[in-house]
Amino acid sequence: HAELSFLKSQINPHFLFNTLNNIYSLAESKSDLPPVAVMKLSNIMRYVLTEARQDSVPLEKEMQFINDYIELQKIRNTDKTSVGFTVIGDVSGKKISPLILLPFTENAFKYGVITRELSPINILIESHKSHIHFRIVNHKHNHGKTNLIKTGIGINNTRRRLELLYPGKYELDIKDEPFTYTINL
Repeated sequence: HAELSFLKSQINPHFLFNTLNNIYSLAESKSDLPPVAVMKLSNIMRYVLTEARQDSVPLEKEMQFINDYIELQKIRNTDKTSVGFTVIGDVSGKKISPLILLPFTENAFKYGVITRELSPINILIESHKSHIHFRIVNHKHNHGKTNLIKTGIGINNTRRRLELLYPGKYELDIKDEPFTYTINL
């Protein structure tokens, strides 16, 4: 329980840091969007501070949280970034550990978006009778840097949380290919 609390606490600052950087970029470019972004961040933080403290949340709420995150990201990105967010099946009555999908979604935007190139991100959530399937695919860009520093904290923490929360009850497949990055959970 203590390890889960520690891992979850590392996710929240990680998310907040990335989002504040996004809003900073908007403000620096003299955009009119920072107030809208701050309001979306407020909604997201309300979820993180209330719902995410629980062991599990309704899948609908977690999907709304991911959708709010996507909308916040769309504010800062150009029309070269396209995001598909598809839900298949009945999600009512399903529960999930809060913030378990966020690190994968964050990384898709962090490493899969560049303003000068097409940057599609496709997210799929399938709700089956006995399980949930989450899939996210994004292009990989080097963002003009030859040595992009990746800490891997978010993904490593998520792997460990999955091990602790769903031992023997999940499959995680990460495909790091030359031009795409795919998560299947």
